[in-house]
Amino acid sequence: METNEELPVVMTPGGCGAQIDIMTYLRWYLEKLEPAPSNDTLIDLKFVFDGARMTSRGNKVQEVGTFDLLFTGQSLSTIRSPTNSHQWAIIFSEETRENLRRELKDGLK
Repeated sequence: METNEELPVVMTPGGCGAQIDIMTYLRWYLEKLEPAPSNDTLIDLKFVFDGARMTSRGNKVQEVGTFDLLFTGQSLSTIRSPTNSHQWAIIFSEETRENLRRELKDGLK
């Protein structure tokens, strides 16, 4: 089954981007890990937002939200691997904090 069928991508509330519900994504991903972590395994999440200004059409920006899963004992190469970085939101919007808050209001419950 394709990932997009299991984890549907939906528009952000403000209509300027797309996202996957973060809790649904985490559950889906953790169920697929081999070996599966036990219920008492501590997992840290590192959230990163990376933005870029697009000047061709005024004051527009692109924001990409990713998270990394950090487990005790992981090697540095695993932590920094692109396969450990999970993209869950992409937003194209005017460059204001209020727009970013509006776009992500449902994604970080």
